[in-house]
Amino acid sequence: MLEIAVLNDEQVIDYKASGVDVEAGDELVEWLKESGSKTRSPHADRLVSGIGGFAAMFRIGFPEMKKPCLVSSTDGVGTKIKLAAQFKMYEGVGQDLVAMCINDLVCCGAQPLFFLDYYATGKLELEAAKSFLTGVRNACHASGAALIGGETAEMPGVYHGDDFDAAGFSVGIVDEEKALGRHRVSVGDHVIGVSSSGFHSNGYSLLRKVFEGDLEEWREILMTPTHLYASLVLELAKENR
Repeated sequence: MLEIAVLNDEQVIDYKASGVDVEAGDELVEWLKESGSKTRSPHADRLVSGIGGFAAMFRIGFPEMKKPCLVSSTDGVGTKIKLAAQFKMYEGVGQDLVAMCINDLVCCGAQPLFFLDYYATGKLELEAAKSFLTGVRNACHASGAALIGGETAEMPGVYHGDDFDAAGFSVGIVDEEKALGRHRVSVGDHVIGVSSSGFHSNGYSLLRKVFEGDLEEWREILMTPTHLYASLVLELAKENR
């Protein structure tokens, strides 16, 4: 027999009672949409629908390319995330996330088109999330990519305290006949070295172990954001095609 229980106001369990603040998530989305003009890219006019919908729509068509190829890359920030939470330095790892994805795109000679992020935490702290997304937004702008969407997940019980994680996904485009790669390398070519900004976002499990007694002393160096190489690499590629 089906039994129906009627709960009083004190017995009702909602999302907030379970540790998920839906209103905070909505506020974050609205904040990002309102500041979206700062994410404009050279291809932003191709964006049909973006942040806030079920999915983003991006208009394609590149008649200037003989064989246009989409190039995609996904990555994360690794355990540098732990230091960001410890030092409450979130904006820099937002740039890290974009750089780790888009730097891989430009290795193929691809122009960045758009970027999406995934941000997961046990409890959504708006100021921390806004700082992180400011880094993402500004890095997209600097790289010529449109920030067209993402996901913010609040998962109590999975992440604890200040713990959070982030992942990104980027798409670019290149003319297949002009793509960069080892197939373009030949004996006698000149090699151009470009200095890095530091550790980028690689090897942080080892770095945290090496500096575990001196993390505060090395904080600024350890938290230096990954450099964005898109404009430099694409300009060099353009001059040598």
